Amino acid sequence: MVAVPKTLPITQPTIQRAAIVLHAEEQPLRGVARPGTHELYRNPRVSCDQRALGPLRPDFVRVKMKYVGLCGTDLHAAKADPNTGYVRTSSPASIPAKGRILGHEGIGQIAQAGRNVPHLREGAWVIFDSIIACRQCDRCKRGFLNQCRHARLLGLEEDGLFAASVDLPAGIVHDVSTYIESDADARALALLEPAAVAFVACRKAKVKRGERLTIFGAGPIGTYCAMLARNVFGAGKIAVVEPVEFRRRFAARWAEHVFTPAEFALSRCDSFDVAFEASGVLNNVDSVLPRMNAAGRIVVLGRSGEPLHLSATDDLITNAISIMGSRGHHGGAYEMLLQLYAEKKFSPADAVTSVIQGLEKLAELMRSPDDVIQHDNKILVQI
Repeated sequence: MVAVPKTLPITQPTIQRAAIVLHAEEQPLRGVARPGTHELYRNPRVSCDQRALGPLRPDFVRVKMKYVGLCGTDLHAAKADPNTGYVRTSSPASIPAKGRILGHEGIGQIAQAGRNVPHLREGAWVIFDSIIACRQCDRCKRGFLNQCRHARLLGLEEDGLFAASVDLPAGIVHDVSTYIESDADARALALLEPAAVAFVACRKAKVKRGERLTIFGAGPIGTYCAMLARNVFGAGKIAVVEPVEFRRRFAARWAEHVFTPAEFALSRCDSFDVAFEASGVLNNVDSVLPRMNAAGRIVVLGRSGEPLHLSATDDLITNAISIMGSRGHHGGAYEMLLQLYAEKKFSPADAVTSVIQGLEKLAELMRSPDDVIQHDNKILVQI
C-alpha cells in the first residue's frame, strides 16, 4: 500500500511591521499589597522594533494605520520617576517580557477583515475604542462600559496602535468613512478618542450655559475640556491653571484667565461652578474646594498615583460639593462629536500643535518626554 501524504493546512504568512514598543522591568515595590502600574514596572525604554503579525483571527480586522495621536498616558508610561525608577503612569497596564506596543488614539484603513466580519469593507476608514469592554458584566449591562469589570486598555494592557499595521477585535472598530473627504478629516478624526474623554467629563460635570469653570492642566485633555465647555456646552468664564508657558499661551484662546499654579493661589478668581483636575496633581482638588460655589462639581481625570487628601471638608459639606472621577469615551460621545464635526461646530484638530512623520521620529520624541510637555500640546504622527 502506498502511503498518502497528509494534506497540510493552508496558513497565512506572518508579516513584519514596525512598531513602537515599551519595555520595562517588572519589580513590585516592596511592602505594597496591590501595586499599581507606577509601583510595578521600572526603567521604561522605548524602541522602534520589527514585530510580527500572524494569521488574522476570524473576528478581527487588520488595519493599516494612517495617523496616531500621542497621549500623556503614553509619555508617562515611557517616563521614569527620577527618584524611584518606576514609570509615572498609574493607569492599568501589563508589560510582558517582549514589551507592549503603545498607542490608543488614531485612524487607519481596513486592509483585511476576518471571515466573521462582513460589515467592514477593505479601504474603510476606522477609529477605535481605547477601552475594550466585555459588554457582558453587570456594569456593562447597566451602560457603564467605561467602568467594565473586565476592561482591557488598548496600548497598555493589549497591544496598541503605534504600528504600521495592527490586528484588532472588530467590536472596537468604528467605521467613519462617511466623514472622510480629505486628509484634514483623517487628521481630525484620528483624535476623536481624547476629545471624547473630555466630552464625557463635561457631560458628567453637567456643565451648564454661563457657568464658571477652572481647569487644572492644559495638556490635551484639559485643552479639550476648555474647547468643549466653551463651544459646545456654553460655559461662561474659564480659568486655566498650567505651569508650562507654551501650554498656557495655547490654552488662552479658550479661556478668559490663564495662571501658573502660584498665580492662581494668589488670585481673586473664585466662585467656580465646575473644576476639572486634568494635571494629575491631586492637591488641586483640596485647594479649589474653598473656591467652589454651592452645589459645585469637581471632576478628576488626571492620574499620577498620588493619594487624594482633603482638609477642606467643611467646605465640601457646607456647600454640597461633588467630587467625581471620570474616564473613557463610551456612552455615545463618539456619535455626538461626529455630528458636531459634520456640522463644523467642533474639530479635534484644533488642539494639534505638531505633526511629525514616521514611527522612528515618534520613538525619538518619546525618549525625551519632558521636551514634548514643554514645547507641545497635541502631537499627531503620520505613519
